[in-house]
Amino acid sequence: MVDNDGRLWLLGSSSGDLAWFDGAEQHDRAAAVAHPEGAVLVAAGGSPVVVDPGTRTVWRLTDTGGSGRVVCLDIAPGDATVHFGGSAARRRVYSVSGDQGVLRVSDLDSGACKEVAISVFPGGNDLGDPWESQGRVFVPNFTTGTVAVVDVAEGRVVETPEAIAGGHFELFDHDGIVFYNDPDSDKAGVIQLDGTVTPVAKYNPDDPSEDVINAPHRPNANELASPAEPGAGSPPAAPGPTDPAPSPSPPPPPPPVPGDPRGPRRTADHRGQHPARAPRRQVPDTRPPPGPTSTTSTTDSTGPSASASSSTSTSSSTTDNPGPLPPPDPGPSLPPPDPGPPPDPGPPPPPPDPGPPPPPPDTDGPQLAVRGERSGPDFDLVAVTLSDYSDPSGVLSVRLHIVFRWFCPAGGEVTGSEQQTGDTDPFIANAFGWGFQSFASCLNGDVPSINGATVWATGIDTLGNGAESPHIDVP
Repeated sequence: MVDNDGRLWLLGSSSGDLAWFDGAEQHDRAAAVAHPEGAVLVAAGGSPVVVDPGTRTVWRLTDTGGSGRVVCLDIAPGDATVHFGGSAARRRVYSVSGDQGVLRVSDLDSGACKEVAISVFPGGNDLGDPWESQGRVFVPNFTTGTVAVVDVAEGRVVETPEAIAGGHFELFDHDGIVFYNDPDSDKAGVIQLDGTVTPVAKYNPDDPSEDVINAPHRPNANELASPAEPGAGSPPAAPGPTDPAPSPSPPPPPPPVPGDPRGPRRTADHRGQHPARAPRRQVPDTRPPPGPTSTTSTTDSTGPSASASSSTSTSSSTTDNPGPLPPPDPGPSLPPPDPGPPPDPGPPPPPPDPGPPPPPPDTDGPQLAVRGERSGPDFDLVAVTLSDYSDPSGVLSVRLHIVFRWFCPAGGEVTGSEQQTGDTDPFIANAFGWGFQSFASCLNGDVPSINGATVWATGIDTLGNGAESPHIDVP
């Protein structure tokens, strides 16, 4: 997937490795997801988010590939019919189960995952990925061929009145408009927020080579017919010497696209929309004025006002050429008007309010707390759990630590070596914990007795700040 900053993110389906490309530069993080089977990447609020159905968690990825806040995913374990989608405007992940027919929301900002459960279809349907547009979530149903439009804020659901396509059709959003497309047929169109559908024909199914015009123009009785249209009447008279120049010929049609069975695409034939002929205009006479001689003019009376029998009239007139006239006297020139004093610009505007100063950068590291519980009186196993963790930038990873204390009759109290986990996900350490087992023996062969243990945790946030929790004694 591609985030709002143009980075391309990829997740290995079997290795769990994460790779992202910032322009031409590639970055990698090995084993970023502990259970990569079924895990997917979605865009939520323009940021990359990992959806891990194996652990039923979602978390946002930082610009450096680190893990942000971990939020629960309220789905049934092992439900393979769940599909996921992200919100374009908010950090939300939508999940819809085909077995249950229920839409749920995991909110990465508030941490909530169980507050929303909206029934969109009866259980047992083949549903597709949810799409969000204009505050609504569109859920395709490939079993019925319909689409549910869900208002998550109000909990309302409307469904398209009839099947829009068969099989696995496509949904996509462009500039706030949701389109559907059946790649195996001529069906496509637009789905409105109220569930109404506007179909659009992609081609003629009876003749795919024929072009399709979804909004043809039909001329009315007041429009002129095209000269090339059969039965449109007599052709117009040939243009006279005073007619405007003819329009240029239209460009030839484009060549056919290779592999397109429908042949070349043609534009719509809007017949009857030719403009009326422009009125005749007189062409100015650029010849020099004649001298004082007699001229003869002939007028052709074949226009609309002429009688049925054509006639020609000849008139003669004699004029004198007076020659060019002198230009008129402009008179004395006037001084330019006085513009007056320039306007007063007034006092300068006050400087803009800089607002409150930005908060200081986070350098404290995560806040951590642990608890330890012994398995029984023999103290052979201690379960250490991360009881609390938080950080403004998100906790990247934690480690759990323990040190056992024993007592040998001949040597007194003995402190063992420190045991610790590797870097682990804070959600895993909080939900499941880690079990540590005691292994000790006295030098003279006596059986040691365990006096207790000390447990603590260390961690690092997404900015690289480290911290350590208080040490807790387990009696």
